[in-house]
Amino acid sequence: FLASYIHTAIIFIVLVICVYTVYVKESSTDQIYMGLQMVKDYSSAECERIFSAGGKSFYEAGKYSCGPVPDNKEGSYLTM
Repeated sequence: FLASYIHTAIIFIVLVICVYTVYVKESSTDQIYMGLQMVKDYSSAECERIFSAGGKSFYEAGKYSCGPVPDNKEGSYLTM
């Protein structure tokens, strides 16, 4: 019982540190939101340009998070 409790507490502490590092220390939630809004507005041509190397595009719709999300309100990544 004690080992399970300590193991769970360690995992929880690691998760809290990771969330703090991503959302508070490195960037704010406003920057995360604006980034998701920007990605949502990309066209297929822009996605192909972003996911290309040496003039050859490796973009596949549905495989990479780029452009609007089908069936979500206004293509948002934050729609539940």
